[in-house]
Amino acid sequence: MTRETSLAASYERWRTSELGQITDTLEHRLLIELARVMPGLHLLDVGCGDGALAIRFARLGATITAVDADPNMIAVARARAVAENSSVQFSVADAEQLPFADDRFDVLVASALLCLVPNRAVAIAEMARVLKPGGRLIV
Repeated sequence: MTRETSLAASYERWRTSELGQITDTLEHRLLIELARVMPGLHLLDVGCGDGALAIRFARLGATITAVDADPNMIAVARARAVAENSSVQFSVADAEQLPFADDRFDVLVASALLCLVPNRAVAIAEMARVLKPGGRLIV
């Protein structure tokens, strides 16, 4: 089993475990509430992993862009989106160099990401850069 297969399998084991289901449900509810997800909202999910949260946001009518530095996780997220008929735009991107224009997103969510980023200050500055004035950064 490769590292990539192992990581995707770990996500899947977590999501199907009782504790994983409870934790994901609580986390997703909280993030949806904090993000105030609604139709017309432009949201960026940085460090989207397997895409489960981004797809949940999209079901609420927001326009969702989701990025992860791991191309294999993006492949898993895209497959999940196809299986769930979701229109999330997934891309490979590093949190320290987001490939978006300034002031683009209403909300940015980075769940469990900063512990994985080498330079947190640069990543936070990048996230702030792509947020519209008055936007919400949820970390």
